[in-house]
Amino acid sequence: MGAGKSTTGKVLADLLNYRFVDLDSEIVEQQGRSISEIFSIEGEEYFRDLETRLLNTLESSSESVFATGGGIVERDQNRLQMRRSGFIDNIFKCRMVDLEDAFDFQPGQTTGCARPELG
Repeated sequence: MGAGKSTTGKVLADLLNYRFVDLDSEIVEQQGRSISEIFSIEGEEYFRDLETRLLNTLESSSESVFATGGGIVERDQNRLQMRRSGFIDNIFKCRMVDLEDAFDFQPGQTTGCARPELG
């Protein structure tokens, strides 16, 4: 938590004029309680089940930016769903200078950033 995924995702989505979806925020809205509360009351497994269910309901689009928690890739089924849906196509593992350069790119351009290997 607190890695800047939502902030960076919003900025990138705004710059590209894309839709932005934050999975954690969607879960908080659906559950009516914070992620911390879900973890402390229900446990991590319950939260991961919520993530998986939500991931399976999202429609991927080439004009969307999705922010996910780092734990979402721990489940094989989530990684497979993200690949099938195109999520992985737009995940960049960049140094900050590369990310700043990426904000200047147009859809279809490459940024020179390397995508993470996700098994």
